[in-house]
Amino acid sequence: MAAPYNETAVIELIDNQAFYNANLGPFLAGLAVQMFMMGVLSLQCWSYFEDMAANDTRWHKWLVGVMFVMGAFQTGTDFEILYDSFVVGYGRIEYWNEYNWTFTYELGFSAAIALIAQIFFIHRCFVVSQSYVLVVICGLTAGVGFGAGLAASVGLIAAKYYTRVDMILVEGIIWLIATALTDILISLALIIKLRHAKTSFPSCRTERMLSRMIRLAFETASLTSLIAILNLILYAGFGKQNSVHLFFQFIVGKMYSHSVMVTLLSRKRIRQTGSDGVNVLSNGAPHGDNDGSDHKSGHGAVSGVNVTTTCVTITDPVQKKGHRALRPFKVNHVDVSDDKLNEYPLSPIESLQREQRDKSISLV
Repeated sequence: MAAPYNETAVIELIDNQAFYNANLGPFLAGLAVQMFMMGVLSLQCWSYFEDMAANDTRWHKWLVGVMFVMGAFQTGTDFEILYDSFVVGYGRIEYWNEYNWTFTYELGFSAAIALIAQIFFIHRCFVVSQSYVLVVICGLTAGVGFGAGLAASVGLIAAKYYTRVDMILVEGIIWLIATALTDILISLALIIKLRHAKTSFPSCRTERMLSRMIRLAFETASLTSLIAILNLILYAGFGKQNSVHLFFQFIVGKMYSHSVMVTLLSRKRIRQTGSDGVNVLSNGAPHGDNDGSDHKSGHGAVSGVNVTTTCVTITDPVQKKGHRALRPFKVNHVDVSDDKLNEYPLSPIESLQREQRDKSISLV
């Protein structure tokens, strides 16, 4: 049971420059950075629909659309928080101390964005691993985080005043722990499975693609989990003394949106990585016959070593009268590349390894 709210005592506590620096400063900085991140998210969504949406799946298009709409709504309500705090309540710190609906919903809304992003990454884990156990574990932690985020929003409504933020300490800690744990599990699962696919059936092209995917999985998950962990440390350790955790709280939703968009947009670059390599032709043409710019710059190459023998027609010299002329014969086109080598029969173990590698490549 919370103690009765004494407005006079609260004003004496918060109406000073030290409180402004420790609480209003991070509050304003977090909202400003979050609005900047909305601009970056808008550019990412524009790039996606401009370059990739035409050939992408319907559910990816819906995912990008939902991320953009939710991010825009969150940014709009955060602007309302700024206006309400520093225009409507100008010069009245007690006005800022009382929560409005745009502030109380923030935790639950960020938890919803995080849940959507985590479902996206859990699906990628399942494509690679085909492990229902992994899906259940990550799904449970993600669900616990979402539930704790909603409970924290309800707790803010009950607390009513910012100076009573410690009333939701438990719910906030559970949400941040569950969110960080889910991100770490997803990243570990993706990295382990992709490394196994990379080493089990090595290939020049697929090795480069899988290396990029491993790096991307680490970068996206590490950023979101780092934000959640920093938010947890600052909130649990110093939440009663200052509001530095608010800086990370306001940007965590955008970080999840950015991680999804970076993953989707990186697929084009990863595919291009798989098409870089060396092209060897056996037609005897010197390099000068082709455009020298490709040879110098390295552009236009294909993956691996691609040996191509052109079609050759061989005929005998003109025969004398009375002798039967030999028919010309052709040497069929021979194409030996990484993909053609895949046509040779494989052992059962190699077939499973190839299947796992192909599932990993299907993510891009």
